[in-house]
Amino acid sequence: MCCKYGGGASTQEIDNPESKKINLEQLKIRDLDLPKKYEHKIMDLQTTFNEESFSLDKERMLNKEDSERFIQKAYSEVNKEISTLKIKSAQAEKVTAEIQKLKNYLKDFKNGVQLILDAGKTNTQLKSKRSTKLEAAPLSQNQRIAFKKFYESFDTLNSEGKKYFSDLIKTSEMTISKIPLYTLKHNSRDISRQLQRINWEGKSVEFKFKNLKGKKNSSDGNYGWGNWSSNPFSYFYEDEKTWREAVSTNDEAEAAFESYMARMRFPCLGSTLLGAKMVEHCYSSKSWYESQLNNSRSSVEYHISRWMISQMKYSL
Repeated sequence: MCCKYGGGASTQEIDNPESKKINLEQLKIRDLDLPKKYEHKIMDLQTTFNEESFSLDKERMLNKEDSERFIQKAYSEVNKEISTLKIKSAQAEKVTAEIQKLKNYLKDFKNGVQLILDAGKTNTQLKSKRSTKLEAAPLSQNQRIAFKKFYESFDTLNSEGKKYFSDLIKTSEMTISKIPLYTLKHNSRDISRQLQRINWEGKSVEFKFKNLKGKKNSSDGNYGWGNWSSNPFSYFYEDEKTWREAVSTNDEAEAAFESYMARMRFPCLGSTLLGAKMVEHCYSSKSWYESQLNNSRSSVEYHISRWMISQMKYSL
């Protein structure tokens, strides 16, 4: 199915197999010491000023007024340059702190990226009903948090210079392909609020408003979210139809799993007395229904994660 991510990047751009180039084995972030670079420049300027101030030729020094004017002007220029460098140094400290913070999430980000890449290489439809292989495992809670942190950091660095994030990608030996530039549809604060609404950083992402803790059932459409414009998923899906198809697939998988468990509860009742292996044998198709449920959940989580990566102007 072809659809567009919010902001104008199409799935063809993001799913292009030729652009799926990430060196995950050597994914590292180099320690940046940007503030010291500016400190050295400031010291060099001060040294240069001192040397120039005291190496005036004798002829100029004979004119006290000229020498004082020269020194005052030179001092003023050096102070301006030092002030500029101090501002840059402060900005560099923020950038360095942001990049250092990302190190805490790098491993989970890397593993999450690998899951999405692996899923893209295989057919997510299980070939046999009794297959126990999970074609697309949902992202873990930590992996979802890591994607959000990388996205938020990108937005923070954007205001101070996107080149630092580009340097981060390069020095991490990541060869993620850039996608065509486009205007970002939302800022990170908007996105963070929507991710919070769907419990993105919680134990599991909630597709339905009524399933959220403390929320009452709603008679509104869109699974309790109301109009599409007020639906948090509208930030990540280009249109309502595509989102509905993804969530209805999850509904079907949930219903099939619950129906199977209810149907087998009585026939398998006696197996509980014969041990875990007999229970597993009796519920022999359980893993298949679970895999279908995982596939349906992961498709939504992967979509949102890919969307965040596309907002960083990169593609897997």
